[in-house]
Amino acid sequence: MAEKKVFAPSIVSANLRITGDMESEGDIQVDGHVDGDIRTGKLTIGPEAAVNGAIYADEVMVSGTVNGSIQASLVKLYSSAKVTGDIVHEALAIEAGAFIQGLCKRVDLTPKTEAGEEAKKEVAGIKPVGIEGAAKPADSEPEGGNVIKPAALANKG
Repeated sequence: MAEKKVFAPSIVSANLRITGDMESEGDIQVDGHVDGDIRTGKLTIGPEAAVNGAIYADEVMVSGTVNGSIQASLVKLYSSAKVTGDIVHEALAIEAGAFIQGLCKRVDLTPKTEAGEEAKKEVAGIKPVGIEGAAKPADSEPEGGNVIKPAALANKG
């Protein structure tokens, strides 16, 4: 069985601007600006970074700005993320405060591989933020509980 090569991550530092497409078999970390498309295995976009172009990756973590579409198995948007463009994903995690303007569409991008299954497990373990005080479904309350019913339903039961 062939071994997968391990590469050192490629870093676009904060003082670097790249004009043109980027492609890597390894990881890419962007802390500067990229004007062009990016194709990679794992992409990390720092809080002060900006990407103007499409992103195609296995895993994308965004803390900065993306103006363009994202297509990845796993997409994580942190609270400082600003994405203007469509996101096609297999698994998506969004922190409170992240900005998205575009369509988010879930699709099966990867065949049933170990990496795809790991991505699903990782997203499944992420707990939503800010739902502690949310109302519970009506069927979870005991009879006579604090359930607010629409006027049409209140008269029936």
